[in-house]
Amino acid sequence: MFRPTFRITPRITTALMQIEACRQAVDDLPIDATVLQHLRETAALATTHFSTFIEGNRLTLPEVKAAIKGARFPGRERDETEVRNHFRALEWMEALADRRGAVSEAAIKRLHGLVMTGRNKASPEVAPEIRTGCQAIPGLTKDGIMGKVTRKRHTPEFKAKVALEAMKGEQTLAGLGVKHGIHQAMIATWKRQAIDGLTGTFSGKPEDSKGLGNKEKEVMQLHAKIGELVVERDFLAKASGR
Repeated sequence: MFRPTFRITPRITTALMQIEACRQAVDDLPIDATVLQHLRETAALATTHFSTFIEGNRLTLPEVKAAIKGARFPGRERDETEVRNHFRALEWMEALADRRGAVSEAAIKRLHGLVMTGRNKASPEVAPEIRTGCQAIPGLTKDGIMGKVTRKRHTPEFKAKVALEAMKGEQTLAGLGVKHGIHQAMIATWKRQAIDGLTGTFSGKPEDSKGLGNKEKEVMQLHAKIGELVVERDFLAKASGR
């Protein structure tokens, strides 16, 4: 016979009665299509905010709502993209649930693609395989309480190093992510930025840096450095007969 390790106290009984009264009040409310749509949007906004917050997103709930409607937050473009992609994925997932059919692997990958890139198809660079292990949540205490989460800042030198490793292709992005303790999607972004910068480096017509801030100038210098390193690597590889 089941014997629970707790007992129903008068205080718990009162709380349960209040919960039941609230549930009954909600059941009795006239919920039309407009109210239902509002509840869905509110739930999607809250889910988007808290799901991205635990990953280090700096936007508040009101800012998430504004970003989804098209508002811009200078210096937090990555946070904007993250919440928009997540919200779009939730909309598609709700449509998928309405079909009431089996969830295929293709549907899961499409959902992943919406979250990671905003596209309907997952990129092989950020989704080479489905994770089968556990995923730790940063900022979560051993008691399951959410603490303050801050997005880790990486130095330009570190980004250049990781981007170069990704360009070499000796390890998968997933492997590099495990090696450096960062998400493979971030590595894919750094790799793409580095490749884009190589065109200007070798064309002899680098972009005019006049009027750019220190950050943009620093990025251009890093792209140039990566280009030099790639050329040097290829030259040494040919010289050694590799």
